[in-house]
Amino acid sequence: MLAFVYYYQGRKELIPEEFRKEEAQALLAKVLEADPAFAPARANFGEDLRQMGDVQGSIRELIKVRDLLPSNPGFLQILNLIRARRQQGTTPAR
Repeated sequence: MLAFVYYYQGRKELIPEEFRKEEAQALLAKVLEADPAFAPARANFGEDLRQMGDVQGSIRELIKVRDLLPSNPGFLQILNLIRARRQQGTTPAR
């Protein structure tokens, strides 16, 4: 569980190598089950989906973040970038 805290804080250098992105996704899914409106967890969930190659799933989650935080232009910019790159047929840059 401590690995999840480090992961969420962006302190990835402290995360043990055996902690995989799939495990983080499972923990984020549990967090979102408990609180679907927790935008930071949803944003991380969506970003991980993108990094794992699920661009459509990432877009779905980022749309939810945008709906939760309509006054945050940063999420809209990320979503638009993903859509533009998807239209080009390229994977978004990491």
